[in-house]
Order: sequence, then structure tokens, then C-alpha cells
Amino acid sequence: MKYLVPIFCFFTLSSFSQDSIQVLNSLKFKDGIYLNIDDFRTNKPSYTWADLNASAHINREKQVIRLEYVNTKDSSKIGIEDNIWGVCVEGIPYIKVVDTVKQMTIFTALRIRGKLCYFYYDSYEIKAVPMTIYDPNTGQPIWQEMIDNKEPIVVEKMVNLETGSIANMEVSIFKNWIQDDQQLSNTINDLSVIEAREKLYKMLLIYNDRNPYFLMIGD
Repeated sequence: MKYLVPIFCFFTLSSFSQDSIQVLNSLKFKDGIYLNIDDFRTNKPSYTWADLNASAHINREKQVIRLEYVNTKDSSKIGIEDNIWGVCVEGIPYIKVVDTVKQMTIFTALRIRGKLCYFYYDSYEIKAVPMTIYDPNTGQPIWQEMIDNKEPIVVEKMVNLETGSIANMEVSIFKNWIQDDQQLSNTINDLSVIEAREKLYKMLLIYNDRNPYFLMIGD
């Protein structure tokens, strides 16, 4: 495996018991490829990088990885599009994203890690906009047509480690996911839609702090 940009990670571990460990941003996950969320929830990669021949590009600033190829040492291929849930490099987990607008597969870092994880990535939104041609002599419009225009956006998403669900970071979904925290549910219900959206990121941090999630570590 070749890493074009090294990543350094300082970490501490918060243990719940001998066989479990709390998911925190400071937790260093095991490096490798996770084929499904169950492997991730037990911190057991399906393949370590030592098991593989792989090439990857890492954008350190955006915390995005693009895999050029991944093969096991016996040269059998792992389907990046279909079979990989996420990867881990230097202790930082990256979840697979299939961007249908850009028509590419990337792996983006889980920026917040806990019972509810948070990640985002850059993409485009296609919007129909009018294009008008004007007569250079009169300045009057002589032709107009609606065309598709790509506008840059940031896509924000959440992962519920308990259920495995992945969804857009929206107030309605977040409220549905935090029903086990009555106090926070009451707080968000008292906010206007605009206030709730503005405070959504902070409330996700509060929820994770109040509702710790533990990886079950076995032999």
C-alpha cells in the first residue's frame, strides 16, 4: 500500500470494560479495509494493508482518499464499488461515498465519531438556469433556453453505528435518531426549524457525549 501523504494521529483510549472500548474521535481504529459495518463495529478490518496490493491518493486537506486499485496478494480483486464499506489509514476511518453526480467513488473521513458519526464531502447540484442571448445592436433578448448548471455544494451525512443507517444530516432524521434522549429531544422540539438546523452539529456532539457507544472487542 502506498500513501502519498502521511497522516499522524495522537490518541487515547477510554475503556468501558476489558472487552469493549468507547468510540471517540481520539480512538485509533485498526488500519485496513472494512467490508461491512459489523467489521467496523468490532474494529476488525476484513483485510489489513499487509494482506493487499493497493494504490491510493490521499488529499490531506480535504481528508479524502481515492483508491486506484485494491487486490489481495493472490491477485484476486476486491470490488471497490460493491464490497468495501470503508477503509482506515493511520487510525482514521474513512467511509465509502459513491458520488453519482461526479461519477466517482471516494472515501471520506468520519469527522465526528461516536454513536452518531458525521462526515461530509464536496459535490455538485444540478440546477436548471436560464441562458439568454441578446442582440448586440439593440441589447434586446432574442433567444432563451433553460440549461443544466452544476453548482458546488457540501453534502453532510450521518451514520448511526447502532443501526448501521446512513442518512443526510437533517433535523427530521436527527430527531428520529435521538428519541432515546428525551431531554435533547425536548430541546430540539422547542427550537424553530432555522435554529435547529443551525445548532444541529452541536446537538450531535451533545448526543454523543450523553450516549456513548462501545465497540465490542473479542478475541
